[in-house]
Amino acid sequence: MVENGASEKSPLELPTGPRSGTHVVTDAQNKVINFAADEDSVLVVNAGPGSGKTSTLVRRIAKLAAQYDPSEILVLSMANRSVNSIRDNLQNLFKTDGNSHPDVFTFHSFCSLLLDENSTFLANRVLVDDFSWRSFSKIFSSKPAMDYKAAAITPSKLEQILQAVKSGTSIEEQAKKHNVSPEYIGSVLDYLKANKMIRYNDLIVNAMEMLSSTRDIARLTNYKIVVVDEFQDMYPQLLSLVKAVVAYPTAGRSGSAKKHLTVAGDPNQTIYEFLGSDPNLLHDIGTYLNMSVTELSLGESFRCTPEILQVASKVGLSSAGLSTSNSTRSLKPPGIKPVLSMHKSSREEHDFIASEITRLICVSGGLLVPSDFAILTRANRELDEISHSLSQNYGYSCNRFSSSASWIKSRVHLLLDLLFLLNGGMGSNFALLCLLPRLDRRAGNSRRISRLFHMSNSWNSEVAGGRLEDYLRQELGNLDGKPRGKYSILNVYKGPENRPFLEATKKLLHWTDKTREVAAELTPLSILKSLLTVTSELDLLAYLNKPESSPRKSGADADSRAQAELENNLDGFYKSLCACHKSFMDDMDTSTSFLEYFLRNYNDEPPILDRNMMNISTVHTAKGLEFPVVFIAGVKDTYASFWSSLMNNEGRHDEEKARLFYVACTRARSLLYMSASKPVGPEIRHYFRTNLPSSSELMSSIAREGYRPLPTAEKVNQGISLYKEITRLGLISGAQRRHIHTGRCLVKLTQLIPKCIKYIG
Repeated sequence: MVENGASEKSPLELPTGPRSGTHVVTDAQNKVINFAADEDSVLVVNAGPGSGKTSTLVRRIAKLAAQYDPSEILVLSMANRSVNSIRDNLQNLFKTDGNSHPDVFTFHSFCSLLLDENSTFLANRVLVDDFSWRSFSKIFSSKPAMDYKAAAITPSKLEQILQAVKSGTSIEEQAKKHNVSPEYIGSVLDYLKANKMIRYNDLIVNAMEMLSSTRDIARLTNYKIVVVDEFQDMYPQLLSLVKAVVAYPTAGRSGSAKKHLTVAGDPNQTIYEFLGSDPNLLHDIGTYLNMSVTELSLGESFRCTPEILQVASKVGLSSAGLSTSNSTRSLKPPGIKPVLSMHKSSREEHDFIASEITRLICVSGGLLVPSDFAILTRANRELDEISHSLSQNYGYSCNRFSSSASWIKSRVHLLLDLLFLLNGGMGSNFALLCLLPRLDRRAGNSRRISRLFHMSNSWNSEVAGGRLEDYLRQELGNLDGKPRGKYSILNVYKGPENRPFLEATKKLLHWTDKTREVAAELTPLSILKSLLTVTSELDLLAYLNKPESSPRKSGADADSRAQAELENNLDGFYKSLCACHKSFMDDMDTSTSFLEYFLRNYNDEPPILDRNMMNISTVHTAKGLEFPVVFIAGVKDTYASFWSSLMNNEGRHDEEKARLFYVACTRARSLLYMSASKPVGPEIRHYFRTNLPSSSELMSSIAREGYRPLPTAEKVNQGISLYKEITRLGLISGAQRRHIHTGRCLVKLTQLIPKCIKYIG
């Protein structure tokens, strides 16, 4: 994201392809763009990293849209990032064509749309995210007088049980296997069904059931062409969906005719084998679909330098015995060899990364900014450590990429529950159930809430047929001090010690009533203000301020870290509101309110870059992204590294690790850094350099990318002088910093570094 509305584009947002403005298309790309889309045929596009796959697919889709009605083309991908990129490029091409444009969806949003349009039962379903699922599992594991063994069932295990039952296994069989009662499993399924609550996986399952039982879905019969991006990531369930869509009857064609299918991907980037994806799928798709297949390749990279591709291929793929005969060839001139750095611990590695980023920004005269850097790890827990180190020791802020916005997985999810309650409908019942434990803060609240929940369910089925909200309104209006009947709330919440909970619940419902009156006028800012007001009135700020995880150490440092986490998550929540509001206004959908729109789309926002924040991500999440400079981290405190077997050429390596390394390396456009914990042998070492790039090397390598205007000589000299001063003060070296540490003075000094380097750019 560029500040102050500047026209400069972030490297993340730059399309991979020929240099901007030239519109050069390679011969290989032209073959893909112009390939015929005959029925019963499959075009397989093997596209290496940075080969212009997305721009080529967009041009192909545009070409086909000139030959067919654009509405006859369906484009699918697993990732929101891919979908948003294709959709944005296509919107520019079709903005003058009224409402006629190709359909571009993620698999889950496509299935959601099919169910919305064709399923009465699932039209108003509630999609339960992971945070809410944990709350749901906890409530049901506390179910009184039903099954004490259910308390041992984890959220993931509960989901496995339910998926097995939905796939045809009997409830009795699953109950016996997991040592719980059939009644427990049945009650969970009944509640989910009654409240139309489903998980992401259910979208695919329910859509598949609908496709197999109904052969006249208008949207599907209209499609003649299906395009699937990132096809190497397909797992069996999604592959079955593609097969069903391609084989679905097409209007005006014989019943046996299949739709044309174009798939694009890279077998070497298959890194989801733990989900069931198969690197051989691109080559075997014709056999699976029983269709005629043509394979074309995009083997020229506009992204990576020859040196980066060589490390990715030789150190990664070759070490695992994977073929490199069709490896991608760089179209860029020779650049800087990847840098190999040795570290004895993760702390030492983090110090090096932070200090080297500071140095690069300074000696480039501000040509590089924090958002040009990405730090990649294998696991999420390493990201927590790096983020903390960069912020506490150097004052840098980090932009963390994840499969969904980080605030969704945090305590800020409380605000989402408040919005679901406010919106009413099917999601409000469960949202209110999740909010009640935050109001009942006394020991034993889980059991009390569970009793209240099941008592309200019994009241609902036997007496009124209403919602939890209706039950609470009735009971809170009859608080005369004595329980009245078997459904009285005072059977659970009697005594003065429970009065604060009852009064807080009254306040919550009063806020709900008042805010619903103005729901149609809500904007992102008014929503945030209202939510923060009610959380303050209900004394929920203490809950929000708790650390997301138990800190290793208590004290000011832990408090500061928790505060920073909360601020980042609140900022992320507000950015999600604003991003959805922009999409809502662009769509001009008058059939729904902004609040409803947000609750259906909050999890679909694309990653956003902040110029002044470094990017940190797991390799899996960074797939599909690119950055000028990439650091691959992974040194552990046990004098080891996840990548050690690759870097030390220790025999035949795991293929999945080799592909993961390949993906990590090929996120870098110009400069790649690799960490190691042990000396590297000459057969690997010669692909790297150990000395750090100079200012002149950076200028010649980075400047030709055209990210932004070249700095003046004055800026470069200013940056070099600043770096010398930072070094002189001992702020850039981890060892020196620990040696001169005196109270909190050092922290204040180091946190000046990001502020100082801003003045260079």
